[in-house]
Amino acid sequence: MLPVGPPDSGFDESEREAGAGGGDGDPPLPAFAADRREPFRPDWGSLWRLLVVQTQNAFHDKVAQFTLLGLAKVLLDRAASDRYAHLVSVLLVVPLLFFAPVAGWMSDRFSKRQVVLWCSISQVVVLLAIALTFQLGWFWVATGLFFLLALQAAIFHPARSGILKEYVGEKYLSVASGWAQMTAIAAFVIGQWIGGRVFEDFYEHGPSTGNGNLAACFTILILAGLAVIPAVLAWQMKHTASHCGEAFRRGLLTEHFHHLMGLLRIRKLRLTALGVSFFWFAATLLTLILIQLATEIEPHEAAQAERSGMLLAFVGMGVVAGSLLVAWVSAHKIELGLVPLGGLGMAAASVATLAVDPAGMAFRWLILAIGASSAVFLVPLNAYLLDQVEPRVRGRMLSAAGLLDSLAMLLSIGVQLLWLKMGISVVWQLVMLGGLCLATSIYVLRIIPQNFLRFTILGLIRVVYRTRSLHARRLPEEGGVLLVCNHLSYVDALILSAACEREVVFTVFEDFFKNPLLSGFMRLFGVVPISSKRAKDAIVTMADALKEGKVVCIFPEGQLTRTGFMNEVRKGFELIARRGQAPVLPVYMDALWGSIFSFQGGRFFAKWPQRFPVHVTAVWAAPVPPEEVTAQGVRRIFRQLSCEGLEARPEVRRPLRLAAAEALCHHPWKLSLADADDPQRQLKRGLVFAQAMHLARRWRPFPVERIAVVLPEGRATALALLALKFAGKVPVVISQTALNHPGLGRLLRRIGVQSVVSQAAIRARFPDASWPDHFLYFQSEIDELDDLNLIGDCAFATLAPDSLRRLRVEWRGEGQDGLGWVTVTDDGRLRLTLLTDHQILCQVEAVRATDLLRESDRLLCTPGAASAGGQAALWSCLLRGIPFIQAAESEARRADRWRGEFAPTLALGGPDLAAGLTGAAPKELRAFLTWSSSGAPLPEAAANALRTACGAVACAGLTDESSGRLLAVSMPDPPLGSRTAEPQFGLQSGSPGRLLPGLDPGLLPDGWTLSDNDFVLPGSK
Repeated sequence: MLPVGPPDSGFDESEREAGAGGGDGDPPLPAFAADRREPFRPDWGSLWRLLVVQTQNAFHDKVAQFTLLGLAKVLLDRAASDRYAHLVSVLLVVPLLFFAPVAGWMSDRFSKRQVVLWCSISQVVVLLAIALTFQLGWFWVATGLFFLLALQAAIFHPARSGILKEYVGEKYLSVASGWAQMTAIAAFVIGQWIGGRVFEDFYEHGPSTGNGNLAACFTILILAGLAVIPAVLAWQMKHTASHCGEAFRRGLLTEHFHHLMGLLRIRKLRLTALGVSFFWFAATLLTLILIQLATEIEPHEAAQAERSGMLLAFVGMGVVAGSLLVAWVSAHKIELGLVPLGGLGMAAASVATLAVDPAGMAFRWLILAIGASSAVFLVPLNAYLLDQVEPRVRGRMLSAAGLLDSLAMLLSIGVQLLWLKMGISVVWQLVMLGGLCLATSIYVLRIIPQNFLRFTILGLIRVVYRTRSLHARRLPEEGGVLLVCNHLSYVDALILSAACEREVVFTVFEDFFKNPLLSGFMRLFGVVPISSKRAKDAIVTMADALKEGKVVCIFPEGQLTRTGFMNEVRKGFELIARRGQAPVLPVYMDALWGSIFSFQGGRFFAKWPQRFPVHVTAVWAAPVPPEEVTAQGVRRIFRQLSCEGLEARPEVRRPLRLAAAEALCHHPWKLSLADADDPQRQLKRGLVFAQAMHLARRWRPFPVERIAVVLPEGRATALALLALKFAGKVPVVISQTALNHPGLGRLLRRIGVQSVVSQAAIRARFPDASWPDHFLYFQSEIDELDDLNLIGDCAFATLAPDSLRRLRVEWRGEGQDGLGWVTVTDDGRLRLTLLTDHQILCQVEAVRATDLLRESDRLLCTPGAASAGGQAALWSCLLRGIPFIQAAESEARRADRWRGEFAPTLALGGPDLAAGLTGAAPKELRAFLTWSSSGAPLPEAAANALRTACGAVACAGLTDESSGRLLAVSMPDPPLGSRTAEPQFGLQSGSPGRLLPGLDPGLLPDGWTLSDNDFVLPGSK
């Protein structure tokens, strides 16, 4: 029922002018000017008024119809009343057959808002006339007046449908169409139930008990009073312009057949209109089947209309649910891939009615499923039809489509009469309807396999990858655009397709098309093969696609990153953009590193994702004109976008204590903290959480906000930091070198530190230090642990769901933000460094975006918590579940024992630790990290000895102690990954490493600059 291929395939220019635009429209814009047009502003107020008007209009028509059906059950015999149901159905269709062109002409000739107002007023008048005929007992005259009500509905339909795009524009057309279909069909079905129910109540219990004519009169009078409301709302709707000045002529009465031929001539409009017509065929058939079913299962004649209305109300509820589902799933797009799913759902639910009791509740749930599936089938088709016809002929084209719908409904009436003549039972009629739906779905799948597969696969992608966009409106709504995107994983193209509101054409080297399975899959997704050996042909192919107004995406790095850092941005896209005269729009995909399709951990696929679902952010830049774009300019834009992506991660927008609690409660039986000099001091994550919570309960009542921490590096310091964060305090670590500084007391008073967590041995060692007034002895606090509470906290960490863990930490209130440390600079001054929770979490996420630390690692660390490197290492390990083994640099001679007991895969320290590890027993060590404010690498002799002894690569890193940040890191060069992969580098001679993703180059301290490939180099900033 839908077109195959791109929107302009399968019809010539004359067809395009007749049905899909390209005639007397606006002059074409330059290829890169679409984003500079005045944005269309949807008129939501008028849209909501229109929805109320059309809902009540449909509701009143159906109440009147089922009031007539209920009265027929009372006045006529059973055979005549059964035929009367088909007669009323025909009266609903006839106006669409004979007056549809006039309705379409009125919708184009006059303001659609004016037509809606006229129809609303005329409905009040006709309902009053019908009530009068019921009062007089003129049943057949009332039936004739019902024809006028159907005529009003026929005139109302093209105006109501055509005005949607004028109120909301193309972007929200799918959603608005879904709302319109949902409310109209729901009003139809609820009106059917209400009409029969109200008539039955008046007939049996009202003042007109036993008098069918008076019961019908009272019902219609109430309806006429309610019909005044839509007339008032229609008057309040925004005025719309007319689209033609053609005068009325007699030829209009038959012109819709010519319009129908024009509609059917254009393949995409023909198939779409036929799909909509099949829906109305199935809907009319289902209505007649359920009316017949009500006659069979309800012995009381006056209640038969109410019973059939109740069954149809379940269909209506399904339509509402299905329309809401389409609006949610479509996300402001027209998802044609939903159409075959809807047809298959209708078929399955219809056939399943064979196995249940027609009078039971299971049957009602099945017809509700039929209604929901029918909405999934109809809404995308209807939105697509509205979107494709040109505004100046939209009313007439929709009128022609309405003619097709009417013929389909007449056909369904004939089919149902034939089935009755053949004596086919109601249940088997439903099964046969299911067979028709199944055949239609198979036909649709053969026509649009691309749309179906795209929707299905992108739907699965959206389940695994929760994609959000920043600045998505920067993408022009039309015209050619060249997207350039960073390349992190094998699913980048699918995720970008899910994030982009326009269909994206991707390019792939033709070698991938040699695989038959991959070739068929990529062709369905419109992937364009290019040859790496014929670069000129590839440029011409992509430039031609841009000239055709398509969105083309390439990955200018030319290969997947195997480190997490961006590779070189190559210049080929510059020529493509200039040749195609299209703007270049950089897009940065953030947070994809770590998924199973990335190279995190040194391999593709053979790993578990770090997170599920994966939250990915697509950050869109402003379009760059083709004559201004450069490779280095795009790389600078990528850096800016990476900063925005990091700031937008949900992981950095929460309290640090909450992030720590969630991490510690994940796999609580795994190792978290250990002191290298004491193998007995190894704490599992759950025990760390329990002990920190115990200390937090004891320390939370203290009125002070900032509390100093002076403890030996390792387990004690980490526990104190966690406990103070859980208690809502700000911990300030004081290095032991700063304890005897004469200015320490003034500094502590200035920042409001009145309490300290320390040990008696440290206090005895520094008796002259400016200790705060309140002293907490850490060991005594630990000794006060309540075993019962400890067991309870451990059980809570193991068994409680995430929501309860979050609540237990959050109930303590907002608390204070961040932490700090005090050290002595090289010139003898005290330095206070403060970090907010947000900065710490951003630091952790920036490290996570690289392959530096892996979840399978164990880190042996000597830098203490009073340093930027020590803090980065500690929190990265705690929040990512990496075992953190703290050691003292002065005890590096014992490194051989540490390696045997803890089997670390990474080491962070200085030359002493490197020397100790060199003399240790052979055991694999992936890398040796040296993070310092000087960025100095490990001496070459020590690095070579380390590599020879344990295979570790010496990797430098740059910290800024004044800001407390880890800025740049080196890492081992990644493996090639495949035979065709190009070399990538994790370290560079003379550089402490690359700037971490998501960090602004302006953070680099004086004396450092950034190279074109993001390596930090010594030199003027």
